[in-house]
Amino acid sequence: MISVLGLKLETAQSRLAEAGYTVRVCRVSPKKGESGGDVRVVRQTKEADGGVLLTVSGFVTELFE
Repeated sequence: MISVLGLKLETAQSRLAEAGYTVRVCRVSPKKGESGGDVRVVRQTKEADGGVLLTVSGFVTELFE
């Protein structure tokens, strides 16, 4: 399986789909609730059915918003 850790969600989904994987997404957020707009893959798990579960979280990438 190809690694998509750190990639933007859209990029990760398209790369895995091109490789023939079915993709599911689980979004997590920090305890403080300060979720940013740049959604990136923080974990990927190969599932029993051969698909991939991507865990994603939003990151603040602009320092002065």
